[in-house]
Formats: sequence, C-alpha cells, structure tokens
Amino acid sequence: MGNAFVQRSQASGGSIIIRGFEASRVVLMVDGVRMNNLIYRAGHLQNIITVDNAILDKVEILNGSASTIYGSDALGGVVSLYTRAPQLKTGNKTLIKGNAFFRYGLANNELTGHTELNIGTQKFASLTAATFSKFSDLRMGGAQNPFYRKFGERPFYADRIDGRDTLIPNNNPLPLELISFTGHAEQNYNVLEWITESEINNDYFTLEKSPDGIVFDTLATIDGAGNSNVVLNYKKTDERPYPHISYYRLKQTDFNGNYKYSRIIPLLHSGNTVALDYTYNADADELTVYFSASDNRQKSLELIDAIGRKICTAITPDAYMKINTATYANGVYFLTMKTGEETKTFKLEFY
Repeated sequence: MGNAFVQRSQASGGSIIIRGFEASRVVLMVDGVRMNNLIYRAGHLQNIITVDNAILDKVEILNGSASTIYGSDALGGVVSLYTRAPQLKTGNKTLIKGNAFFRYGLANNELTGHTELNIGTQKFASLTAATFSKFSDLRMGGAQNPFYRKFGERPFYADRIDGRDTLIPNNNPLPLELISFTGHAEQNYNVLEWITESEINNDYFTLEKSPDGIVFDTLATIDGAGNSNVVLNYKKTDERPYPHISYYRLKQTDFNGNYKYSRIIPLLHSGNTVALDYTYNADADELTVYFSASDNRQKSLELIDAIGRKICTAITPDAYMKINTATYANGVYFLTMKTGEETKTFKLEFY
C-alpha cells in the first residue's frame, strides 16, 4: 500500500499505520462518516474490522497536506472507505440481482461466506449484504530455512483462563515432532537414526548428505507414517560415506508439499588421519576441532571474529577439542588451527 502498513492482530483485521502513526492519529471514514477521533486509544486500534470488505467499492488514503482539513485527528492520515452504491433499474422491470461466495482457507481453517441482494426501481434502490467469517488457529508453514531452524516455531500459545492471559505449552508446534536425529560411524559405513513422537500429514523423509555441510545430495527417501500419535523409530545406513567427515540432515515433506529440515549432524571417521578439521553443532552450541591422532606435536587454535578480535586461543596435546559457542554472537568467524608447521584457516558462521 505504499506509505500505509497494517499491524495485523487477527485473521480478519488489523491496525492501519500511516507515516508511523495509527489509532487516534489516523482517521477512519466510511462514506464520509468518522469511525474514530482523537479521544480514542493511542495503541493498536482494530475497529476497521467491523467494516465488511466484500461490500467496499474503493479505499482512498490521504496523508500530508491532503489530510489537514480533517484536523489534528489526522496527524498520520485518513483512510476513506467507500461502499458500493445500489443500482437502479435500467429497463421496465424491477432490477433484482444477487451475488454470493464462499471461501475456505487451509492455513487457519477459515470459513467465510458472503451474500448480497440488490433491488432497484426507477427512483429507489437498495443493496443489502451480509458476511460471516470464522477462523481457527493459524498454522505455521512447513518450509523452514535450514540456517534458522527455530525461527517461527511457537512452543507456547496464549489462552484466557479464569480471566487471566495464560501461556499454554504447544503440544504440536510443527506438523511433525522429531524427538531426535542422531548418527554414529562404524568402520566402513555410517548409521543414521531418528525418532518421531507424532506425525501429521507426513508424506516422506529425505535423508541428505554433504562433504562440506553446504551442498547436499539425496542419500535416500523413506516413507513417512502419514498420521501417527505414537513413537516411531527410523534407521538408514550410508554404505559410502565421504572421506573423513560426512554431514547429514533430514528433510520432512508433508502431503501438501510443505517441507522442513532437521539440524545438521557431522560424523567423523576416527580411522582417518587427515589433520586439521572441525565440526559445528548449532543446536548444541558446540565447535569441535580435530587434529591428527598420530601427530604428537603441540597443537593450537585461534578463533577471530569478523572485525579481527581474538575470541578464543588454546593449546592442547589432544587429538581434538570441544569449544562451547553459546556466549558467542551470531555471525562470521575465522578459525586458525596449527600443528607443527602445518596451518589451516576456516571461515565459520555461528547461528
């Protein structure tokens, strides 16, 4: 809408914001009649929800000098709503016509029905309309960004209990509740396992693997249970893992095509002697660095942030070291590892 924005508080309405102002600083007009004035609350105001948008002809938004004639009430601007005009008859017979529609929304189980009737004579006409809407809870989408896996999840929802707003644990914040996704390395293969507590419209799983944790290829596709409220166990073996480190993630796809990713898990083959590498587990806030187990020389590491500050330095005689990254800010870091004369630097991203 250009200079107008809407703070959406519910499925069928919201508070209009113009030039940063809303509520008592934005005048709402319906066919020239004010819906509010300066004495209304200054917070979010959703009384525009009482207007049936199915009967509107047009909406005009005024701001700046064009709204000054409405007084200090229109400090932000004016929203003028114009309803459709009834039609007179154009022939000899009385004009009688109607219109109706029904809408269903999957995201929130919306049920909306609208009906209208126009009666017009030569000098008199009327237009009567009625709309009914019903909404359930809004479901979150199924496609998730693998780098922001927790974004949008709602572990709690608010309800009114004994006259007080109360937070209720959300028993199913996602269409599928994944209890765990784990793996372990055997001598020549990797074993991946995952457990679901419940499944809703779960079509299938796609197990993906990567040599670098960035570009993934499909390892296998496993059918889901569809709908289930019992604990289910899944298992898959990777007979040809990548040398040294293999990264795995799980993609779950619903019957409607929506999908989401699990966390990424790295599996290291301890039998390899490749020196200087790392794995990062974002869910556990843990960075693990690996040195060659056969190298007895002193090993060191240095972690530097994007503006050059040393965040962590360490010296160890061990073949690996774990670093807790929970206190580090999200962003890009540079990890420098050194053993003897060999040095490697990696670019990392904590999230």
